[in-house]
Amino acid sequence: MSNSSLMEVANKYSSKEEFRVKNPLNYYKAKRKVLLSKMFPKVKPTKVKGIFKLYRRNAIIYIGHTLVDIPEAVKALRETINFERYSYYSIASSADILVMSIYLVNKHRPILNTNVGKERLTFSIPNHKNILGKQFKGALDD
Repeated sequence: MSNSSLMEVANKYSSKEEFRVKNPLNYYKAKRKVLLSKMFPKVKPTKVKGIFKLYRRNAIIYIGHTLVDIPEAVKALRETINFERYSYYSIASSADILVMSIYLVNKHRPILNTNVGKERLTFSIPNHKNILGKQFKGALDD
């Protein structure tokens, strides 16, 4: 891209009235910052809703779900539950989240879930892996 075309783009997205700086270097830094922010607007990260599993010593200790944001829910649980890592499934349908969460809790029977039935499941959902999709590893912020 030539300098003239860069100047055309810069003039298109900004005007001299936006800046009242005395130092020319500051003027061009400010102009570049405004230009870049208009050309490449910041994208807010999307919220991830779905089911998550908390692990301690490679054992699932808790299975939970959220309809808001998985990283926020895990961060809140970090204060009350001692776990080493987590994984999650991003699921779009709220109904699928609720049904699969109950199914996984009763299938894996984690020690910290209190909503586990006394009896074992007598059925399985044949396509539950298709509903869950890919399992992602979560990153813990220490």
